Amino acid sequence: MRAMPDRYAYLGPEGTFTEAALLAFASGPDVEAIPCVTIQATLEAVRTGVVERAVVPIENSVEGAVTATLDELATGVDLVIRAEVLLPVAFALLARPGIENALLAGVDSIEHGIAIPDDLIDMMVAKGTYLCPTLTVTEYVAPGRGGVWAKIPQYHRDSFQRALRKGVKIAFGTDAGGFAWDAVSQATEFEYETKFGMTPMQAIQSATRVGAELVGMADQIGTIETGKLADIVAVPGNPLDDITAMQRVGFVMKDGQIYKR
Repeated sequence: MRAMPDRYAYLGPEGTFTEAALLAFASGPDVEAIPCVTIQATLEAVRTGVVERAVVPIENSVEGAVTATLDELATGVDLVIRAEVLLPVAFALLARPGIENALLAGVDSIEHGIAIPDDLIDMMVAKGTYLCPTLTVTEYVAPGRGGVWAKIPQYHRDSFQRALRKGVKIAFGTDAGGFAWDAVSQATEFEYETKFGMTPMQAIQSATRVGAELVGMADQIGTIETGKLADIVAVPGNPLDDITAMQRVGFVMKDGQIYKR
């Protein structure tokens, strides 16, 4: 006879950081996750026995302490904090105000980073913050938007090049979804990365080793080593000579299973 699942309430809706925190330490068929509309309702579900445990934010990267949680814990019926989850956070930011606030708050990565001043690039290096530049989306959508967008690709290229020169850790990304997924090959990002200053190997590593480090999975993916998942692609020719070869993947293996040949 199958045991009843452990019931967890969390501050919803689905897709929030709170749900991600829940899944970080409790997931699978033995876990039932129940979204709630407020922090008070989430904790009340524990107090009334609807669930065994609850996941609520106690601090966030924008505002610091979450006062609603602290107030509820201080004034309501006693609850015991059983565990804490430190959830990596990435922000999609374009220019100084947002990027500076995010860096001071301690985010793990900056997405886009279209106009990053030198002092903030230095801060990224000092803090070990990653840049996921998504050059593809800017190059693709900016020309057709007019106005200030006509200047954005040059700002973006300049920020990318300065970040690269100063040693910021750069991870591969395209902002797929910011444009039709079938409109352009996502692997075009390799071409832009090398066009604006990376070596072909640096570009490939941005999508493999560096990307794996950013998402906290370097022990499983990112390099081909004994004990890691066998996630491998093959392309015609040598991408170190012609990086556009990365747009012509002819072989795909995922966790040792061949999906394309």
